[in-house]
Amino acid sequence: MTDSESTGVIFVLLLGSYDCETRRVLYMVKEEIAKYSTYLTEYIMPLLLESVELYESREGVEFIVERLDGKATVMMFEGN
Repeated sequence: MTDSESTGVIFVLLLGSYDCETRRVLYMVKEEIAKYSTYLTEYIMPLLLESVELYESREGVEFIVERLDGKATVMMFEGN
């Protein structure tokens, strides 16, 4: 894939009350956003605030970790 064909990433941080009913709705919204992004040139990465951790290494590499349903998704960012 060339640079002109590469897609961007848009992060959507979902915030809300995490009572049982609202949590269920937030999970549904997260899944629908992910499904919708398959039709776009940019990838939309929906994240639930309660499951996100941010880290930075000594070398300046940044990590976003989402722990959800016993699985972890790790995204690494280096440079500007």
